[in-house]
Amino acid sequence: AKDAARAAAKTAGAPDGEVLQLARREERVLLTFDRDFGDVRYLPSNVPGIVLLRFHSTPIDDVAERAIETLQELGGEKIRHSLIVVTALNVRRRKLLQPTP
Repeated sequence: AKDAARAAAKTAGAPDGEVLQLARREERVLLTFDRDFGDVRYLPSNVPGIVLLRFHSTPIDDVAERAIETLQELGGEKIRHSLIVVTALNVRRRKLLQPTP
């Protein structure tokens, strides 16, 4: 299903952990500019997925177009439980770490 919700409406000013809980609860991929979400060492594997957009001085329409293209190219399975970093030039994918027992 193609569906989007704006987390800022529900989590404005909330700690990152609350944003991740919302993503898990609603089973949504988190699409963000917040580099705090880019450190896989601290991200749980039970997050549906995180897409980190890293652009500098790029018009927002171009960023949105690149994000949509990337999401369509990767598809749900490659995004699931992964951190995807999207820049103007490339896309990197890393699986999120499994929680330790």
